[in-house]
Amino acid sequence: MPPGEPPRLELKPPIRLGFVGRFHPHKGLDLLIDWVLAARHAGIDWRLVLRGRASPEDVNYWQRIEARFREVGIADLITIEGWKDWQNDWRRVYADIDVLLVPSNWPEPLGRVIMEALGSGVPSIAYPAGGIPTLVKHGVTGYLADTPSSFVAALGSLLADPASFQTVRRRGFEFMIEEFSMPLHYKRIRDIFGLVAG
Repeated sequence: MPPGEPPRLELKPPIRLGFVGRFHPHKGLDLLIDWVLAARHAGIDWRLVLRGRASPEDVNYWQRIEARFREVGIADLITIEGWKDWQNDWRRVYADIDVLLVPSNWPEPLGRVIMEALGSGVPSIAYPAGGIPTLVKHGVTGYLADTPSSFVAALGSLLADPASFQTVRRRGFEFMIEEFSMPLHYKRIRDIFGLVAG
């Protein structure tokens, strides 16, 4: 993470929700549907963009998820963009997303998409599994949600006050600068070598 300021982002309806990653059973797309359905029933105006793809072994899972989008009546609110090869400019992946959704209930060791989103000034609402809570500090750098109702509460907190949304964005960006800057990375490696060398 280079130092600087997060890109400017103003929150206005419809809120632009995003999912970035593989379309895989471990990524919690069933829960994502439950989340956004609950938000719709709560009267929250949203649109959802999905950026990613199914692995060949996960095609049947993805087809079931697409069918469920249609069955519950939200397919017209969802844009499926497929895989984006933006490795040299990863911030573009998050440029038009207001809030990243990470519903994975698999014990992810870290959560790269959360790191990238925070570094782009985009807060996350994420399932508290694995190492995710080390990045998403509830109410500080983003929100944790394990049920549809807690997702709606988290989204409502971000929408309730524009100043609070900006504060969460800034804290997440600053957290990435503080914890994942190159100088700190090099220092940690030197410290490890120092311990090994004795």
